[in-house]
Amino acid sequence: MAGTRFTANQGGLEPGTHTHAWNGRTAGGSLLGEGSWNLGVWYRLPGAPAFVFRSTYARIWVDRTRPVLRMDADLPVLTNQRELVVTGAVADAVMHTFGSVDGWVLVNGEPADLAYRHPARLFRQNRELAFSHRAVLEEGDNTITIHAVDAAGNASADTFTYLVILDPVAQLEITDLTASHYRYNRTELVVAGVTEAGAIVTINGQEIPLCEEGLTFAHPVQLNHGTKVLVIEARDPAGNPTTLTRKITVQGNQGPPTLTPVR
Repeated sequence: MAGTRFTANQGGLEPGTHTHAWNGRTAGGSLLGEGSWNLGVWYRLPGAPAFVFRSTYARIWVDRTRPVLRMDADLPVLTNQRELVVTGAVADAVMHTFGSVDGWVLVNGEPADLAYRHPARLFRQNRELAFSHRAVLEEGDNTITIHAVDAAGNASADTFTYLVILDPVAQLEITDLTASHYRYNRTELVVAGVTEAGAIVTINGQEIPLCEEGLTFAHPVQLNHGTKVLVIEARDPAGNPTTLTRKITVQGNQGPPTLTPVR
């Protein structure tokens, strides 16, 4: 072992397979340093002279260093995409010893795909491995947790946890115009409805103000005689658009306001 010798005597063993627990220290009690070592086992066969030993060796890697995990970017708090690609990098010497990859980056317990970020530095210590994982979201709140574990069992000091809200639809309801086509006897019509907090509402491309609580609107629209198409759109903070279309045919401008659905 690089000039370091330790012993663990077990005499009188019967032929067969035997297990010995080793504490990772030399005979002098020193803890092995990190890196590559040759672990040697010496033994003497029954009846062999006292000075005749056989030996076998195994190569081991001592690693007590935690992998270093980082994200390429924080995950969004709000999205309208049902799949989210989680990317980042992990640096750890033992995770890619001699060009092989041993270890895991886990996203909600599922192994992410690992690849060399800089193939030209393949044999450099503490180089980075890139990771990528496609997380499938459910509507509403989603918790995504990312951490790394190397081949020696060392867990990353940092664990990244994100709350991602999937909002696939913008809420929009026109309260007084439930049908698609109406006859009306006035040249001004108040379009009222309900949306969600933070949404932007437009009528024929013009943004209209929301009421004080930010969830409802009531906006007057000027009409001419004939048929006018009103396009009402709400776009929520997640970027979802919802569009409703209403036809209003104006006939006359007298008498009590009468709004009649056209069937």
